[in-house]
Amino acid sequence: MLTGHLLSPDLRILNLTGPGGVGKTRLALAATELAAAEHPVDVVIADLAGVTDGRAALAALAERVFPPGAGDGHELLLVLDGCERAAGLATELHHLLTAAPRLRVLATSREALGVYGERLFRVDPLPTPRQGARADPLELEEYSSVALFVQRARTVDPAFSLTADNAAVVARLCARLDGLPLAIELCAGRLRLFSLATMLTRVRAGNGVLTGGHVAAHPRQRSLTATIEWSLDALEPPLREALDRLSLCLDGFDLRTVEELCELTPEAAEHTVEALADRSLITAAEHTGDEPRFRMLRTMAAHCRDRLTRVPGRLEAARDRHARYFAALAARTGPALDGATQATALNRLRTVHDDLLAALTHLSAGGLHREVAAHCLNLHRYFLIDTRAAEGLRLLDAAAEQCAETDPPLAARVRDAAGQLATALGDPDAAADRHERAVDVLAEAVGDPADALQARARGRTARLLAGSGTGRDPAARILPALDESRPAAAAAVRLSLADVLIRNGDLVAAAEHAETALAAYRRLDDTYGEALALRQAAVIADAEGAVERADQLHRRSLRMLYEVGAEGELGRGLTHAALLLLSCVAGQETRVARVLGTADAVRERAGIRLLPHESAALRTAVDDVRTRLGALAFETAWRIGGRSSAAAATLDLLSAPGAEPVEVLDGSRARTLTARQFQVAMLVGQGMTNRQVAKRLELSEWTVINHVRQIMRKLDLPSRVHVAQWISQQRGAESTGYAEVAGRADAG
Repeated sequence: MLTGHLLSPDLRILNLTGPGGVGKTRLALAATELAAAEHPVDVVIADLAGVTDGRAALAALAERVFPPGAGDGHELLLVLDGCERAAGLATELHHLLTAAPRLRVLATSREALGVYGERLFRVDPLPTPRQGARADPLELEEYSSVALFVQRARTVDPAFSLTADNAAVVARLCARLDGLPLAIELCAGRLRLFSLATMLTRVRAGNGVLTGGHVAAHPRQRSLTATIEWSLDALEPPLREALDRLSLCLDGFDLRTVEELCELTPEAAEHTVEALADRSLITAAEHTGDEPRFRMLRTMAAHCRDRLTRVPGRLEAARDRHARYFAALAARTGPALDGATQATALNRLRTVHDDLLAALTHLSAGGLHREVAAHCLNLHRYFLIDTRAAEGLRLLDAAAEQCAETDPPLAARVRDAAGQLATALGDPDAAADRHERAVDVLAEAVGDPADALQARARGRTARLLAGSGTGRDPAARILPALDESRPAAAAAVRLSLADVLIRNGDLVAAAEHAETALAAYRRLDDTYGEALALRQAAVIADAEGAVERADQLHRRSLRMLYEVGAEGELGRGLTHAALLLLSCVAGQETRVARVLGTADAVRERAGIRLLPHESAALRTAVDDVRTRLGALAFETAWRIGGRSSAAAATLDLLSAPGAEPVEVLDGSRARTLTARQFQVAMLVGQGMTNRQVAKRLELSEWTVINHVRQIMRKLDLPSRVHVAQWISQQRGAESTGYAEVAGRADAG
């Protein structure tokens, strides 16, 4: 591609730009060699890295290349390496290109030269393995950064190879070094002194270890520190100060962040960002919102943070400002997670996640425990929705303990929020403990009594979920008051109660709670809550045997969770939907195994446990699918699913065919049975037990029981015996219609 640019007939000057250490010089020389091999051209190479007077240097070079009287008949490619400090170079280049029409220039620089007709060719770092990538040596070596590391490591140790034992460390090293070829080569060269694990530790600690370049190389290329200092030496003090402060941003930054951290006006912030980007010190980052974002290479950021430590108090002041800014962002954005702006707020917080945690850590280290607790309280729903419940639980527990003496009511509210995270992680006992500790304090505190009411309702429901509560529905009497004062909290309690009631077989009461919660979340315009309520309604419909409705509700719920990006709840929802698909649509065993594999991996990453009755249903289904597919096919599909994202598995499952209803007319009692329900009724009519029906249809016995219950409800029949009698009546009265329906049921 680069060679093609060089040979383009209308090219006059091509400038390779990019950060220091990215390999601009090597790329320029390689492209020049290829171009010269394809097209006859004289090549002149000049190293301008140490030149400050570019005008004089280029004038002297021109006299040598184009002596007086030589004319302009020969074609020349002039390679100018390291042009960033050569002042006046652009003016002289313009004159030279005008005077020599057959001259082409290939330059390397960290910024544009500003010559008329200049084409910029961005040289980016090598691709690195993404965070969380599988440590498979064959897959990782396809990344050019890893391949370069292995190649250079073998010059130090010819026996070096990428193995299952070292692949993960090599991948982390390459990512930590930003894929910069110079950094990777220097790091690999130090393997004569340090192990891979030690190298990773030292690289994380700073850049000083990345030294030892070739003695023939320019001094700036003999260590990564020298390369970075070369980039910064000529930088104006205000830009250097801005770069140092922005180095604290772990997730990149937008213009508003630059304004706040660098204490600049909006116009000055734009100028600063433009100037730093022009010099390849920052780059545009991927973003999904309206505001552009920028990032700094980690190697550059680490060096700049080190520079902050060289003046006493400078790093602490910068960290204070960083922490205050991101804590304020959490305070502004956290409350927006409860309504119509939920998706926007989630995206904003996800974008700055690491900076939020760094801010909380800094404030906590400074003893500002009440502030940390308040910010954790603002962020608890973010942790809940964004599959970070385990991480959030640790933060909230620590925050509650730290401010328990100075502000007991605040600590209690934080504990109550932590209980919600524990419930989401599938640990209702731990959740109940936190809620109950909160109640003890909030009941005595002067303030809003709804706080104590909320914690009490959650605690009682958590005890029921854990199987240690007493009474049929002990939290229900609290809900009317909670509906008025805390509608979102009441809706969450109702969904937990519905779980308990489903397990106890009281589907009517469960449905009432789920429907009330769904209506509340819709009034609040809470997409995440609505998705959870829809899933609960789907579980109830499935338990009632209304397979078509359950399928539709599950799909709507999954789409909404997918849109929000709630991966942890997708892991739980995918499990429910896959089990339903297994029971209502034939031939989906491979897809179900794949989706269940994904859901299991997602829950494991998020630290989520299923409730006992959910685990039992899952174990039964897994055994069922394994038997149908065979052990090898099942394990293959499961492992493939384990490598997929929750989003990919959701799209996979949503593309599966859905359940279809079968109309069955019984005189004045017109009812709709699904195809599966009619099959179950037929087998019951043959005198089969639930276990025999389950074996015949390859379903779990629990699923068959639910189908039989729903058949009885739909047909208004009191027992299995009456179902068998009804089937017999259908056979005698409508043999033709029955045969047609049975055929459709078998096909379904």
